[in-house]
Parts: sequence; structure tokens; C-alpha cells
Amino acid sequence: MNTLRRPVPKKVSNDPTTGGLPFMMSVQDVSKALGLSISKTYLLLKSGVIPRLSVGRRVIVPRAAFLEWVEANTH
Repeated sequence: MNTLRRPVPKKVSNDPTTGGLPFMMSVQDVSKALGLSISKTYLLLKSGVIPRLSVGRRVIVPRAAFLEWVEANTH
């Protein structure tokens, strides 16, 4: 039986203060939001510069923690 998995849509906020970012951000979401390469984003996440959660082998970044980090590191 050949079943195709449908992608699960990301929950994106309509709140203008979140910039349309998903509630739980992937590495690709963070990379795109910061305008960085995927490899540089992984380095920042691995070193603890950007807050993250690990679920198994998956790395996710809660939107609230990401936005707080951006606010704290914007001069």
C-alpha cells in the first residue's frame, strides 16, 4: 500500500507583533527570519546563542523565546 503523507500546515499567527512566524519554528524558519544560511543557524543553535528545544533529533525554537532573544540582542 502506497500512502502519501500530507504535510501538516504550520500554525502561523495573524498577530502583527509576531511577524507571521509559526508558534514552533524550524531551523529553516529561523534561518529565513534572520537572513542567515542553514549551516550558520545550526551553529548558533548548537552553541546556545539562540534558544532551542530538542525533540529527538529535531531542533525547534519556540516563537516567544526567539522573539525575546531578538529583542534582547537588537541594539
